[in-house]
Amino acid sequence: MKSFRDKRRDNRPHPSAKSAADVSRPRPGQAPARPEAPPRERHEAKTENRSEPNSAPRILARREGALPTEHLPVILEVAPNADYALLDSGTGQKLEQYGPYRIVRPEGQAIWQKALPAKEWERADAVFTGDTDEEGIGRWRFPKLPLGETWPMKHDGIDYLGRFTSFRHVGVFPEQASHWDHMAGLIAAAKRPVKVLNLFGYTGLASLVAARAGAEVTHVDASK
Repeated sequence: MKSFRDKRRDNRPHPSAKSAADVSRPRPGQAPARPEAPPRERHEAKTENRSEPNSAPRILARREGALPTEHLPVILEVAPNADYALLDSGTGQKLEQYGPYRIVRPEGQAIWQKALPAKEWERADAVFTGDTDEEGIGRWRFPKLPLGETWPMKHDGIDYLGRFTSFRHVGVFPEQASHWDHMAGLIAAAKRPVKVLNLFGYTGLASLVAARAGAEVTHVDASK
């Protein structure tokens, strides 16, 4: 038995189904629809419209003529002498000869292995221990005999004093000797009065070299 709601649903007018002709018949002012191509034909049409990349090989022209000149950096070296020599380095240390003393100091850039045997390093007269930073404070250890704070040294006839400082330095940078010699040569070749202002001159060995070569030198530094 149907309910009152079901009877009302059955009595509502139903829209008539459109025929295939009505569906395909265009509306007034509308262009007739193109028949849809089968999937295979659509794929072929897309393939034809797609531009293919040029696969032709690229030919490089051969360059003729001389090769460019190789420019190598200038590396200044300091030859060993009676007052200074770099004996060995490695594993974060360097072994140097300063006048009569053999000295061991930290060197962070020496990341390679040592070349000399351990017995050569054990012959050191002074070893810096403590902070390995460039300006770190530490102390000196004297394995053989206690040494004084300073000792006499000489560079090309110029007398000066080495010093065991608490910052691992010894009062001079002898690896700069090649620069000192170059500076002295320029002053001598100038054939005229030369004035030199040496800023941050440290203990002044470069100033002494310039003065001996004939220059008027002004030395400026806070080091004592």
